[in-house]
Amino acid sequence: MAKDQGLAGVIVVAPAIPEFFYMDEAHPRYELRLARDNWTLSAGVPAIWQLMDSITSQYSIDTNRIYGSGQSMGGMTVMAMAAQRDNYFAGLLPMSAKWGNNYNKDYEFNGNRAYETPADGTIIWTKDSDGKPADYRNWFYMVSDDNILYFNTIGENTEFMNLYHDLAGVTIPRITLELGDSSLLVSQDESIRTLTKQKQKTGTYQVVLGGNVSHMSAWFYGHGFHSAYEWLLKQTRDTEMKRSKLKLNRPFQMGTKQIHDDIHLFKEDKNDASKSVYYPTGKRGAGTSDYNSPVTVLGSKELLAPNWKP
Repeated sequence: MAKDQGLAGVIVVAPAIPEFFYMDEAHPRYELRLARDNWTLSAGVPAIWQLMDSITSQYSIDTNRIYGSGQSMGGMTVMAMAAQRDNYFAGLLPMSAKWGNNYNKDYEFNGNRAYETPADGTIIWTKDSDGKPADYRNWFYMVSDDNILYFNTIGENTEFMNLYHDLAGVTIPRITLELGDSSLLVSQDESIRTLTKQKQKTGTYQVVLGGNVSHMSAWFYGHGFHSAYEWLLKQTRDTEMKRSKLKLNRPFQMGTKQIHDDIHLFKEDKNDASKSVYYPTGKRGAGTSDYNSPVTVLGSKELLAPNWKP
């Protein structure tokens, strides 16, 4: 497929990061975990950047065509990395992954205070692709000009659509595919091709996987679409450089009216509608620089409403 598009070939890099490992007697089972549900990233992420820098310096790599993909925690990781180095990836193909990593680091996670890797200008950049000062923590802003084909399952991750629509008036093109019948794969591939041909203000497209699919099986179905890789290999860093980011590099502000609809619904209480939780409705023209997006506490049943405060 790559050669059909005039490319000499591809190099596939799949870092193997252990979730737990022996560090010392006091920490015989140390948790390394690449990305946690509050978007805390481990030392494994800077190590991947060092690996990428080593590979791109040793081999003949077209830096206009570096791509990232991953499922669940892997998708979280590549999306977080996309904000750490602006327009480094020419395209992203995340599968069933949490969307967004604007997170409040003043909050203890599983009883521990987490510290994020500082932007040092080398491993994590302090400037955007245009050379202007940038803060990778404002993830929604940083990736708003990126090429992203995002696969998720029904009911997952509608927050980014709400933020882009409520704050910047942008609607993300999306389709829903009912999976389980292999005879539909050809027509579904065509549906994805039609989706990604739509012109819009961002480079993001969303494919919702319905039917016989769950969070943990989304990668199996998503990677089965040739149209996804056709799209990915057509993307270049140049297209991101030519596209403007959404005007989200400013503080988040609540709208004057909270929208209570199915798209904004975060947690439904069927017994008492007044206790249902909705994604905050942002004020048109506001940004995401102090918006807090993580909503779950790993390893527990606790849920944190979007934009919560410690």
